[in-house]
Amino acid sequence: GYNYLEQAQFISEQHFEIALLQEVDVGNKRTHQLNIFEEIAERVPHINFGVWGCEFEEIDSEKRGKHLAGGGYHGNAILSSYPIIDHGSIVLK
Repeated sequence: GYNYLEQAQFISEQHFEIALLQEVDVGNKRTHQLNIFEEIAERVPHINFGVWGCEFEEIDSEKRGKHLAGGGYHGNAILSSYPIIDHGSIVLK
């Protein structure tokens, strides 16, 4: 999520039909509480479908530096030119 603009540009330039993303932040302080999944998906014009699944909740703690600050969720995503029929995830606390 630190370089999501560059990541979106790379995916867009490659014209992938399906892209699998891991370690995608949603709402974490370290990535300015952005939904990184949506930020990337909105910038890839040939991708029409996507899903994000939470891997775990990021604990916010003063012991974690700014670069590792939590407070949101962390997960994996699929971006696709094709419809995604079904998906699911299990959130680990």
